[in-house]
Amino acid sequence: MKERPLYVHKINYKDILIIVGFWYFMAAFGYLTRGLVFPYTPVLTSIFHFLFVISGRLIFLALVIFYLVSLYGVDFRTLGLSTKNLKKEILLGTSLIFSLLFAVLFLVNIPLSYKSLSGSNFNPLYTFDKPEHFINSIFSVIIIYPGTIIIALSEAFLLINIFYRTLLGKLKPFPGLIISSFAYSILLLTSGPTQIIIKFIAAFITIFLYRKTRSLITPSIFLAGYYTFYIIYIYGWEFIKF
Repeated sequence: MKERPLYVHKINYKDILIIVGFWYFMAAFGYLTRGLVFPYTPVLTSIFHFLFVISGRLIFLALVIFYLVSLYGVDFRTLGLSTKNLKKEILLGTSLIFSLLFAVLFLVNIPLSYKSLSGSNFNPLYTFDKPEHFINSIFSVIIIYPGTIIIALSEAFLLINIFYRTLLGKLKPFPGLIISSFAYSILLLTSGPTQIIIKFIAAFITIFLYRKTRSLITPSIFLAGYYTFYIIYIYGWEFIKF
């Protein structure tokens, strides 16, 4: 399969600006909902904000797919939404998120759970200073993960179909991968070196997985796991801003 499909040759800067405009319009919608606060139930406030983010991303994804399909006649397979090797891609994605889970738990959550980190960004929903917390966290993973799939798919779609594949017309694959990964941090309005590095690595792996599978399924499964585990075991609800 060609790395750069025909529709990418037709996309111009106006299309990119329109699509990015859709993205930030949904981001603005998400920020507006931050005014909705339940003073006595902060967890409920966080859940509502999370649901608004999911809604915004779903609307964005539908708008962009409609835009590309209606304007350029592109099919779902070209956009990386094929289910041809669905079982294989789900198995690959699942193995990756289990590896990520162990890395997050044993390299970050468990070591930091036994340290005093006042003023740090470490604010997980669960720490493992007690064994029963792990069992409780599994239920949160099951509940949160389906929502992060939508968030991950919208980001993988924009990152790969608009930024990475468009840049391939002007750059070689590796420089295109690097620049697209940095663009991902900018797209999410990331601030601070730690967050930029985290987002860069996530984007790099997402694009790398796409290059291996030519599908958005495995990258989205991985990216959803990344969001789920970072919310539950490291940063809490604030990890997703919009």
